[in-house]
Amino acid sequence: MFKPVGRSRAFERVVEQIEQAIYSGELKPGDHLPSERILVEQFEVGRSSVREALRILESMGLLITTPGSPLGPKVSASNQAGLLRMMSGFVQTQGISLGALVQYRMIAGSAANFLASQLRTDEHLEAMREANEAMRATEPGDEDRFARLDVQFHQAIADASGNPFLTLVNTVISDLIVDLMMSAYHQAETEQGLWSSFVEHHDALIEAIADRDGARASAIARQTLYDFYRDLLDAEEQRRLELLLIHSTPDTNA
Repeated sequence: MFKPVGRSRAFERVVEQIEQAIYSGELKPGDHLPSERILVEQFEVGRSSVREALRILESMGLLITTPGSPLGPKVSASNQAGLLRMMSGFVQTQGISLGALVQYRMIAGSAANFLASQLRTDEHLEAMREANEAMRATEPGDEDRFARLDVQFHQAIADASGNPFLTLVNTVISDLIVDLMMSAYHQAETEQGLWSSFVEHHDALIEAIADRDGARASAIARQTLYDFYRDLLDAEEQRRLELLLIHSTPDTNA
């Protein structure tokens, strides 16, 4: 399956070949790699290079190793955990601002809402309603549960959009979104008032999606995200968000 690699940073070449075999489908979720001994023979490298490559691939979420198992590492059914670690690391090391995260949510959320309004099924609407009612029933002070239910609500919308990449990205960045919401909670004068606003806007959004009113559903995403998070941002970041509101405003003189 694999070809010999050169000695210079050999573990990187091992990572590349195994990674490509997984992404191409040659290795499928649940498949086991050959044993460490066989991998050493196929790649013609030392055990240390193979072990380092496997460690990296496991940290990426592509492989699962079971200590003591006679079988080789198993291809993971999902690499979302690895994607989340990489994306979280990127946000931290690159200094991605709170404003940039909110702006992303305004862009992706408005598009997802529009698509959901056109493509949703009754089952999608029911999933949205269930998540929103669970948010409404959340006990005061249980911020983490409330934030994760909000993620679940928007995941139902992403599912309704029919775009698997939106669904994947939403899942991967869910923890970042929860952290974002926690920042808003801690800055809010009254947490309960903020929670009520979230739920009420979700009610309006469900209604727009149920009515297949894409323009209204898109506008709700942009405006509510701006309203909820603008007080956490500096003047320049607020201005950048306002550009999305201006861009989305219909020209009544046209």
